[in-house]
Amino acid sequence: MTIDPKQYLVIIKGKDHTGEILRITREDGCVVITYKNNKIYRFAQRNVELLSNPKQIPVENYRLSISGDILSEVAEALRFGNWVKIFHNTGFSRCCLFSALSVQPMSQCNGRSKDVLAYFRELADGAALKTNEGDSLLAMKYRQLDIISRHSILSGFLQGKSLNSEPILSEISSRLIFPFSYNMSQKKAIRKSLLHPVTIIKGPRVPVRHKLS
Repeated sequence: MTIDPKQYLVIIKGKDHTGEILRITREDGCVVITYKNNKIYRFAQRNVELLSNPKQIPVENYRLSISGDILSEVAEALRFGNWVKIFHNTGFSRCCLFSALSVQPMSQCNGRSKDVLAYFRELADGAALKTNEGDSLLAMKYRQLDIISRHSILSGFLQGKSLNSEPILSEISSRLIFPFSYNMSQKKAIRKSLLHPVTIIKGPRVPVRHKLS
């Protein structure tokens, strides 16, 4: 049997190996798997799940996340029993248990784009910094972003959550080490960076001396 990754999912010992497999057969109560590198392995049937007939999961105007990490550039999501295969517009794909997947409708935004990240990508296309071929460097970076950690500031921003977080200074202030000399403004900057999830630190101005010839 030839493996179509959008029609079949092959889980071997709890991991997705579909993209590596060329052919699957059954012999003497075992599953014989031929990989694309022409190597052949035999597995006990209990170690192999061969799933088919997937069901489509809606992705248009929905935000998908895996264990809290937001998925971006999702082209298609297919459910194979207890598993889900996610296909991204970038060409990358990932597999997870259905129980780890969250599918939430994007809320209306008074006429604005419901997918804020998609809106950012559109703006990035107009950025002035481009490659020799005329492609926006910033847009290229956005297109490579297919998963956003739930711990990131961007994740909270996209979900409309407050950027305030519990300060961690009290937990580590006693363990701060300054290996080099510092002044009080630098120490203050470090303390503020530990108190807030986003901190912008501006460096000192360096005086420029002009030599008259």
